[in-house]
This record gives sequence, structure tokens and C-alpha cells, in this order.
Amino acid sequence: MEPEKYTDPKKRITLHRIYLLSAVLAILISFLTMQALKPFFAPNRVQIDKKTFFKQKIGEFYYNDFDHDGFSEHVIFKTIPEWSEIGVKYYNSKDMLVDQWNFSERWIYKAVFFADFDNDSHDEIYFFTQGNDSIFLYSFDPRFTNQFLIYRQFIVRAPEPNPHPQKAWDVQNVDAVFYDSDHDGYQEMFINIMTGHSLQPRRIFKFDIKRRRIVAKSPLMGAYGGKLRLFDLDGDKTPELFFQASYAPNNYAPQSIPYPDNQSWLMVFNLDLQFAFEPIPFPPAFSVNYYTIFQTNVQTYIAACKTYIGKLDVQPALYLFTPDGQLIRERKLVSENHWTVFGLPFDNPRHLYVCNFNGNLYELDHNLKTVKTIKPPYAIYAIIDQMDYDNDLQDEYLASGAYGILMIIEPDFEEITVIPEEINYGYATIYSVCKRGKAETDLIFQTDSLVYAVQYKHNPWYVFRYPTGIGMAFVLFFVITGLLFRAQRFSSSIQMRRQLFHFSPIGFLLLDFKGRLRIVNSKFEQTLKLSAPLSPGVHFSEALQERPQIVSFIQHLIHSQKLKEREFRLFLPDGNTQFLLRGFVHKGLLGTPSGYLIEVVPLNNEQSERKLQLWSKTIQKMAHDIKTPLSTVQLLVQTARIRLSKHPQSQADEIGKDLDTASQQLSRIREMAKQFLRFTNLERPNLQRVSLRSLLEHTLQRFSFYLDEDLHIEWELDEQHDQIFVDPTLIEMVFQIIIENAIDAMNGKGTILITSNLVENIEENFKKYIEIEFIDNGPGIDKDILKHIFDPFFTTKENGTGMGLTLARKIIEDHQGKISVFSESGKSTVIRITIPYREETYGI
Repeated sequence: MEPEKYTDPKKRITLHRIYLLSAVLAILISFLTMQALKPFFAPNRVQIDKKTFFKQKIGEFYYNDFDHDGFSEHVIFKTIPEWSEIGVKYYNSKDMLVDQWNFSERWIYKAVFFADFDNDSHDEIYFFTQGNDSIFLYSFDPRFTNQFLIYRQFIVRAPEPNPHPQKAWDVQNVDAVFYDSDHDGYQEMFINIMTGHSLQPRRIFKFDIKRRRIVAKSPLMGAYGGKLRLFDLDGDKTPELFFQASYAPNNYAPQSIPYPDNQSWLMVFNLDLQFAFEPIPFPPAFSVNYYTIFQTNVQTYIAACKTYIGKLDVQPALYLFTPDGQLIRERKLVSENHWTVFGLPFDNPRHLYVCNFNGNLYELDHNLKTVKTIKPPYAIYAIIDQMDYDNDLQDEYLASGAYGILMIIEPDFEEITVIPEEINYGYATIYSVCKRGKAETDLIFQTDSLVYAVQYKHNPWYVFRYPTGIGMAFVLFFVITGLLFRAQRFSSSIQMRRQLFHFSPIGFLLLDFKGRLRIVNSKFEQTLKLSAPLSPGVHFSEALQERPQIVSFIQHLIHSQKLKEREFRLFLPDGNTQFLLRGFVHKGLLGTPSGYLIEVVPLNNEQSERKLQLWSKTIQKMAHDIKTPLSTVQLLVQTARIRLSKHPQSQADEIGKDLDTASQQLSRIREMAKQFLRFTNLERPNLQRVSLRSLLEHTLQRFSFYLDEDLHIEWELDEQHDQIFVDPTLIEMVFQIIIENAIDAMNGKGTILITSNLVENIEENFKKYIEIEFIDNGPGIDKDILKHIFDPFFTTKENGTGMGLTLARKIIEDHQGKISVFSESGKSTVIRITIPYREETYGI
């Protein structure tokens, strides 16, 4: 039967840690990567298919499905410099020019509208022009080439006199909606015209397209209203008109005109352009109000959001009004934010939203309480349009946000797709929709001289988002695991080399290709007896200037670029020592030198070792030679005792005392010989990694019968550095010697404290040691005794051998360590042991 293979449990733990770390990193990186790729794996994606460029900003670009066949045609309003005329060109759905209509005045910017006033399933185009003092309406049906449906129809004249400081007629907004208000089968056009400092007109006009005349006007007012909207507020199947925003620019003096613009106004009109209820003011000047519709199952509300852009401390607020203008609820909003409100969807606004310009979006109920909080990628300023952009039979919303960002929003706000930032939406942006049959719909944006066609499509990669993430995690797990294994092997190799380098009995010095110190071990410094430690980064000629022979050797090595060996003798105050220098050249890329390794090997080590072995054998033989006659003499003393018992008692007592003294001295000599043999028989330490705590626990078991209420042994060990590289049998012998001496010194009463710490020796390039201290509160040691404490056979005990601490020092020095004693008479005694620390490594 094949024996079971042994597996190091620490290695298994290391493997589990690597697998766990690899799994965590793989999952984390996959998650972060998928988050970064979230737009790529979104349910829908935005694609810019084309860009059309004008040489300069000379026109406006509009798409519209005039014949309702699902394919959009387009018109371009542009100036024709060579003809000194202004015209509009009509292109069919195949982008072929069909016809062109010319007119004399400049058209009003963005005042272009499409409607089927006669319900014949073909749209007409309506636009306004502005002369010096008048506004005119034009219209044509693209089916009838080179003829106008409405040509230069007068709508309104500039005020006389013009209150504008520069006498300019600053028409700022022209808006229009269409509705058959008289039920004759033909739609009327409701035209909203707003001016700035010219003050007038600020009115709504009802234009009968069939009869070519204005049939109604709103009351005279100074209020400044925004875009018009039709909605049946009271449920009578007839819509009302209201402004979706109002502003308070404070151009009118109060009392000079009804409803002045020193405050915003909520105004609702019937189809005859009379007020549905008395307009509601919202002071002060420079306030801005937004209005929308909100419906529940039982009630329709007008929601008003008041905000402020002036210097006063005016708190924004949200209001709910009934269709007849009765305020029923109010909610204060946070002052430091600008707010807007909208009800969605447009045709059945069952959801009410408020959004601040910091980016938070809140859905509210009919009590104006928050029911849902949404965090869009950018603050939503306005909902521009609502339609099915991706042909999934469900409408989406086009919204504008902070920094001119455009977003397409799914109805539940769970998916918000940002249109690339190169399309910046602002007041100058013209938006229209190009239909390309049932399969495609393009959003058309014109900004200055560029026209973008944007498609919002289903993303085919959406279904692969989870498999991609899982697959990426698996691939990363194996890649990271492989890299960690390589890193573990590399780290283990580096640490092993570093330990071999620092703990080697040979001195090493590593230089870079410029001759600067990179690594030096302590043995190099100790062997050369340098006065100061060497610092990495210093050039060798400067660092070793007190050893010119070595400097010269390295210079020759660098010059020759070949392996060199040389013996030299170093003369020191305590004698001279002979060394062997070896120099190695490390080759790098293309054979160029990348560094130099210098070895210093003492040549007298082997001779000293042989002398030590010879001395030890000699001492062993002497000790054996002493023990043999001692045993004989001690046997004779015992025989004399037996014979003496037959003599008179008085003589036996006197001679017995002498024999006792002789026996004690013989035992002492025998014990000394035994300890000496123990000292000389010590072999090299069998080093292995063991627990310091375990060694101490095993040692202290031998002293358990000494411990009582008068004698205590305590310890404070460094648990993080518990593993030491020693011969456990020899180190336990050292601990036993030190603890026995401490107990004897305290006469069995006191406390012994044992501590351990990891220290670094600055003089040996921060080489690490485990420092173990034994501290007792005994009577201390006189300094005259202290300087001989490690001398062989020196003792202050009556029956001591004087070899205990000598033996302890020999063991510690064989471990490349050091033992020291610190004490004064009448004070505590500290015995400090330092043993080289080797970090634990595992190869995989």
C-alpha cells in the first residue's frame, strides 16, 4: 500500500488564502469593469449615425412626416445671398429636392410649426416672419409646388411709440398650438407672442386659418408667459389653454397695465381666450413659475412650482390648484435649489415629479408627499418630448438636463440613457423627429452649423451582460491566481536569497553598473571592521575609502570586466587577518554589465575551527582522565567510612568530619568535570522553526514545584513573532540555566518577568533579531562580579561549578546570537538574549 503523502498544513492555509484573494479580486474587478461598461450593456443604446454640416449658420433644419406614411420629409430654411432672398426648400423622404418657396422678410427663429388644419392627412407648414414693424404668417402645402396656402398674412404690429431703450422690437417668443375650437372640421391656430423691453404684444391670438383672419385675442396684459399647452382641465371634452411657464422680468411699472410682469402669473384661458378664472399672482419680481397638469382617479390638478432667481431670500414652493383656481395644498421646498415640475405622461399625467437642479428627482402624491426618490445621472431641467423612439410600442421621454445634457428616459425612470455630450442642448438647439418607417426613428438636433441624427435602439449586448460578467470573473480568477502564484514564488525566492545573503558566513557587497552600493550584508562590515555602516546609493570609492585595497580591487574588476580573486592582509589594532576577495561581473542585456558582486572570505576560519576542535578533544581527554582517579578516590573514602564505624565514637566523629569535607570537594570536582564535558561535547545547533512560547512552557514545567505565593514567573511575549529558528534542546538548556540562577539569587521569593520583541540592529543594516529578556527583582549583582560572570569556573555559590552561564553563552553564540547581563547591586537583574530572526516563507 502506497504511503499517504504529507502536506504541510501551513501550505494548505496559504493556498486557501491565495484562492480566496483571487476570487475576491476577480469578483471586485469584474464588478467594477461591468459598472464602467454599464452603458455598453444597457437595455438600449444611443448611436449617432451621421452629421450634416453647413458652411455657416444660415438656416434651420426640420423633419416632419407631411404625408403620414411613416417616412419623414424635411425642410431647410436658409438665406440665399446671391439672390438677396430668403427661402425654404422642401425635400422628400429620399432626400431629393422637390421645390422651393421664397419670401422677403427674415423668418422668426424657431417659429416653425406643422399641422393638418383641414384634416386631409397631409400636414402644412406654418412659419412667421418679422418686418420692420410687423409680424406676418406664411403657410404652404408641399403637395402644391410654388404656391402658398397663406402668404404674408399680417398678425400684429409693433407698439407706437416703442418703449425699448434702443427702439428695437425685441420679439422673443412666438409659439402656436392648433385646435378645432368651433367644430367646423378645420383647426384654428392659437398664436402666443411675447416681447421683452418692447412690452407689446404680450398676447394670445386666435387665427382662423380657413377664413384667413384673427377671430379672438386674449385680454391686454403685461404678464410674460412661456410655451402654450392645451388640456381639458374640467372634463367637459373641451380643452383649456395655459402657459407652461411664466416669468417676472419686471419691465412694466406696477399699475400701468393689468397683470404686470413684476410677478409671475398662473393664467388659464378658454378657447375664446378669456380667463377661465382670475389669474393668480406669484410675487416677487424675478420669480419663475412652472406649471403642469396632475391627475388622480377622481381629480385633476394644476401644479405650480415657484422658484426665484433674484437676490432676495425667497423660499421656493409647490402648489396644487383645482381647475377653477382654488389653492388646496402647498409645500415649501429647499431654498438653495432651483426647482421645476412636470406631470407625465403628457396625455394622461398620473405621475407628478419635481426636480431640483442639484439632480434629485422626487415623485409626489396628491398630498405633495414624496413617494419615490430617483437619482438621475444629471439634473433634469425639462421634458422636451414624448414618443416611441425605439419602436417597442411604449413611449419614452426626451429630457434636457444640466450642462446641456440630453437624456432618453424609460417611463418608469429605471433606465436613463445619456446622449453623447457632443450634442449640447440649449436655447439655440432645434429639435425634430425623422421617421424611417416602422423600424427606425431618428432624433434630429441642429446646433449652430451641425445637424445630428441620433438613433435610440435596443442593445443586442444587453442579454450577454450576466454571462460576460461571470465569464470575466472566471478568467480573472485564473489569471490572478497564476499571477499570485508567480508573485508568491518570486517573493519566496527573494526572501530566501535575502536571508541567505544576510545570514551567510561570507561577506557580500552588491554594486550597480555605476559602482553604487545596492545591498551589503552585516558580515561584510564585520569582517572588514568598518568604522561606520555602509549606506546604499553611495559610490564604493567613497563608502570604502578607509579600505583602499578593496577600492583598488573593485576598480580593477570594473576595468577588466572579468572574474577576479585576490588575497590580502588587513592590519588591525587587535592583530592582522587574512582575507580572500572574489569579484563577479553580472551581465545584462547585450552582454553589458548590470552589476558587480564582491565576496570577502576570512582565510583563518578553518584554522580557528581546527584549533577549537583540537582544544575540545584535549579538554575532553583531560576531563576523562580526571574522572577516573576521582571515582577511585571517592570509592576509597566510602570504604574508609565503613572501617571507621568500628573505631571508638570520639575518633570516628573527628575523622568523619574530615572525610565529609573530602567527599564534598570530590563531588564538586566531579560535577565540574561533568559540566566541562557537557561544554566541550556541544555539537553545532540543529536549527529548526519552533514556537518560543512552547519552549518556555516546556522549560517552566520543570520549575512548577518551585512556584508558590512567594515566587512568580510572568511573561509578555510578541505573539506576532513567536516562531524562532533555533535548536530547541539547546535553547531550553539556556532558559533552564538562567531561571535556576534567578531563583537562587532571590532565595525562592520574588518575580521573574520574561519578555520578547522583534528588534532591528542599525549597525548591521537593520538586521532583525528576536530579543528575549529575563528580569528578576533579586538583590542584583556587584559590578566586580558582573565582569567575570561568563568566565569558566567562576561562581559565588558554595556548591556552584561556574559553568552554567559559560555554557549558555556558548550555545547562544553558536546560534549567531548574543547574551548580555545588566545589573547593579541592590537593583534588578536583566539577562538579554538576541537571536537572529528569519521570516517564515513557503514555496508553492
